Amino acid sequence: MNTSSPSKPRLQAHNLIAERWRELERSNSARWWQNVTQVLSVLAFALSLTTAFVSVWASRAKDLHDRQLQLALTIDKVHELMLKEAELSPADPQRKFAAGSAVGPLINGQVFSQMRRAYELARNLGSSATVSELRTVARFMTLAGNHSEAIALLRVAISASDSYLDQITSSDQLAHTLYRHVTSEEARSEAEMLFSRSIKIKIPDEEKHGPGASFVRAQTQYMWAEASASLNCANAKAHFAEAVKYLQMIGEEESTPPVNHLKQAVTFPPRMGFPGAKECKPDPLPGLEQKTLMRTEGSQAVLPQ
Repeated sequence: MNTSSPSKPRLQAHNLIAERWRELERSNSARWWQNVTQVLSVLAFALSLTTAFVSVWASRAKDLHDRQLQLALTIDKVHELMLKEAELSPADPQRKFAAGSAVGPLINGQVFSQMRRAYELARNLGSSATVSELRTVARFMTLAGNHSEAIALLRVAISASDSYLDQITSSDQLAHTLYRHVTSEEARSEAEMLFSRSIKIKIPDEEKHGPGASFVRAQTQYMWAEASASLNCANAKAHFAEAVKYLQMIGEEESTPPVNHLKQAVTFPPRMGFPGAKECKPDPLPGLEQKTLMRTEGSQAVLPQ
């Protein structure tokens, strides 16, 4: 039998493949990375991509910085206008009417206009704004009666908080706003949860913080009392007593403005009731009230909004 004929086609195919392979090798003998023109083209393309990326990043960073600066300046402007508005309210009623009748409404309008601008900037910045700025603008919105917008900013502030102090103060402010300005049972339940969580947030080495930790705890308890007084007077009195207990832990030498303001604020409810709940009057303060009034004479308490 002749077996050469079947192998001939296979041999021809093998030779053809080998020849093609040699052609490919000859055509690829000069690799692309050995071609200076191609190397320069690739490098130029990579450089252009890098330049474009850096340009976009720098532009976004500048835009973010500009908006952060605008927010800070707008907040300062609001405070400046509010001080001017206060200066137009002298003790003499006749002077107050004469000074405020023409200029007062104009400044008042500017205040609310700047508050709205601050809100838009803070809303757009979100967590890129500082937690302190978010809380400040939220207070602006509360003063303006825009409680839903204040609540939205405070939720962002809580999510952006990276310290126990920011967590506690942001949660307290949101809880107070929910309690005082939202009437639903869900809002009140959330407010109770937020206040309870603030109390449970651990302050690192709390026993070593002394006055600072006591002030933080006292502020939470006082805000809880003040917020809930109109709905649950007994509950408010209990939290008020806790606030006083923490304040009494702060030594007489601690006379910073926040401490003095809170110590003065707690002197009002036993005499006049809580804001919005005049009939709810906690027990008189043993010894603290008179000392506080003497030490803070001439200053003005800052009550939570």
